[in-house]
Amino acid sequence: MMLIHDCVIRDRTITASPRLIVQNGVNSDALRLTPDEEYSHGTVTLVIARDGRSTAIPWLGTPIPVPGDMLQEPGEIRLTAICRPDDGTRIVTRRMETPLLVVRSGDLTGSYEPGDPALDEVEQAVADAREATRAALDAAARCNTIILTDDRPAAGGKANDLAISASDGTLWRYEDTETNR
Repeated sequence: MMLIHDCVIRDRTITASPRLIVQNGVNSDALRLTPDEEYSHGTVTLVIARDGRSTAIPWLGTPIPVPGDMLQEPGEIRLTAICRPDDGTRIVTRRMETPLLVVRSGDLTGSYEPGDPALDEVEQAVADAREATRAALDAAARCNTIILTDDRPAAGGKANDLAISASDGTLWRYEDTETNR
């Protein structure tokens, strides 16, 4: 069971309670957001920052596990909430005055080997989405035309055109061949 840290957003300020997180936990602590009215009308992303690195995780209404790599050493974790309402604006909370604090764990001896904790489901979904977006943008940058098909692409496309199957999302790239000239 995870320790839940309640993160409240009021007047573009984010606070968290309880503040202490014990070092070396894996899937041990999670952040539950309670937004104010302003943050209730749009897509909210929580940025978890520590020692110059950060992780942005979309808030889907359920607690967000604190990434295990941020719990390996004592120190401060700061949160920022970003809201993107449908009107095209972006709302950001101010810098956390009282950050979460990772405190030293008890002594670990014997067979304990700190390892790389596995990505949680949300982190993995975000990583997969970023990779898919990158691949699609790379492919689109190299093509002339993108053709939506019902199944397999038809003959007649030009070199570097892309064909995407509407039924399963399969992506094909036309090559420069004798039949395409």
